[in-house]
Amino acid sequence: MNNLHCSSIIGIKGDRSCAKLAEYHHCRHCPDFVDHARSFFDRPASVEYIHEWNDRLSSVIKDEQKVTESYLVFRLCAEWFAIPVSVVREVAIDSPVHTIPLRSGPTFLGLINIRGELHLCASLHSMLKLEEAGGGHEAHGKQRHVIIIEKQEKTWAFKADEIKGIIRCDRTMEKNSPLNVGSESAACTSSVIQIGELTVARLDEALVFSNLERSVS
Repeated sequence: MNNLHCSSIIGIKGDRSCAKLAEYHHCRHCPDFVDHARSFFDRPASVEYIHEWNDRLSSVIKDEQKVTESYLVFRLCAEWFAIPVSVVREVAIDSPVHTIPLRSGPTFLGLINIRGELHLCASLHSMLKLEEAGGGHEAHGKQRHVIIIEKQEKTWAFKADEIKGIIRCDRTMEKNSPLNVGSESAACTSSVIQIGELTVARLDEALVFSNLERSVS
């Protein structure tokens, strides 16, 4: 009997007429069955099988070599910006800012209460000099949001005129092309991300936090 089919014909899955069942009780304990299983898995792989797995593994390696990152995309005035999701703690609905006498100014606005927690609130419009270039930062009918960012236990909040959402892109989508924005915006921008017809400035989070810290020093 061919060991390839004996278990399903005269063995445990068949009519159980195999004389060796009385000794081994189950086909998996039979030396003939074990030898056949070993020879089945030890057989040389076909050329087609090798090519198939070479293609699969090559595809996986190429995907792993792509450096991807997720960004929150938002609008300030007429310009679109992106900041890594890794530093975004929360996005909340708009809330009033409480000024601090002798401390609040164009960039550092004061304190904002989000879900019962106070955060330092700044104006990225002012920090990036967008109010002068954009003629104001009205939301044009869109619901404004507060974006809370955090890095090395330092937390800041700022208001965005519109939230586009979260995108994921690799390095091929980022370019070092100059933006048609003011020098302050360009100074805080590390690259440009092209999302369809939308050009988005990728903010350098380290520079953003550094400039925000200076606004209260």
